[in-house]
Amino acid sequence: MDKLLVICLLFLTFSKGCKKKNTQPKEVYFYVQKTNDTTYYHIVSNSFAPIEISARLRKNESKNILVKGGLVSSKDTLFNVIKTSNKLHDEIGQSNFLSEYIDTSFYYGDSKTAKHNTDYLYSLPIEIGQDVRISQGFNGKSSHTAIHSKYAIDFDIPVGTPIYAAREGTVVYAINNFKKSGGKNYVKKANKIVILHNDGTFGAYSHLMHNGTLVKKGDTVKRGQHIGYSGNTGFSRGPHLHFAVRLPKDICVPIYFEGYLNTIFKKGDIVKRLK
Repeated sequence: MDKLLVICLLFLTFSKGCKKKNTQPKEVYFYVQKTNDTTYYHIVSNSFAPIEISARLRKNESKNILVKGGLVSSKDTLFNVIKTSNKLHDEIGQSNFLSEYIDTSFYYGDSKTAKHNTDYLYSLPIEIGQDVRISQGFNGKSSHTAIHSKYAIDFDIPVGTPIYAAREGTVVYAINNFKKSGGKNYVKKANKIVILHNDGTFGAYSHLMHNGTLVKKGDTVKRGQHIGYSGNTGFSRGPHLHFAVRLPKDICVPIYFEGYLNTIFKKGDIVKRLK
C-alpha cells in the first residue's frame, strides 16, 4: 500500500507571488506519496481560485529529481509536481529536500485564460454621495511604480469608513487580524480583501482596519455590497483605501469607474459615487 504523509504547509499572499516562507493565509500544501521505489510530491489547494505553481531545482547536482510547474484548479490537487527515488529522497532527508533543493512559487489565477474586460466600468468602492479625495492615482510616485501597483488608486478616507465591492465575484482572501502600520517591514501586514472576478482578474482592497472585514473566503459578493471598513494597516503612511485590479502574476491593469468613463484619477481629484 502507498504511504501517504502530509507535510509542510505553504502560504499565499496577493501582494506578490510568494514562497513557502510566507505566512498568510494557508492555501496550498504538499503531500508525499511513496510507492515501492519512487517518492512523489503532490500539491493540494484549499483556494477558491486557481493557483499557478512554478517549481525548479535549486542545485544542479540534483538531476535525479524531476520538478514541474502547472495549474491547480480551485479546491483541487496537482499530482506529481516533484518526483525522485525513495533512496535519494531518504538520503537527502525530507526537510532538507524541500528547503535546500526545491524552489516553489505560487500565484493566484490562470494566466492562460484570464483576460481583463476593459469595457467594464467599476463602481467606486465608497458610499453613495460621498466626496472623496484621491491621494494617489495611476503611476503615483509615492508607491504606485511597480508592476503590481502602477494602476492602483488610493482613496483618502478615515479609519472606519465603509468599503463597498467595486465588482461582483468570489472572495479568495480576507484577513483582518493586523493592527499596526509602518514602513516597508509592514508590507505583508495589511488587512485586505481579494475578490476573483468572472474574467479572471482580482480586485484587492487593502489597509483595512483591524477586524474590518465583513466577508470571508468563499463568499459570493455583489457589486456595491458592503464588504468592510477602511483602516491604516500594513505599509501605509496614513488612513486610506488602496484599490487595485490585477491579472494573474500580479499584473496591475488600468480601470475606469461608472460616471468617470476614460477618466484617469490624479492626486487631489475629488470623486463621488452616484449610485
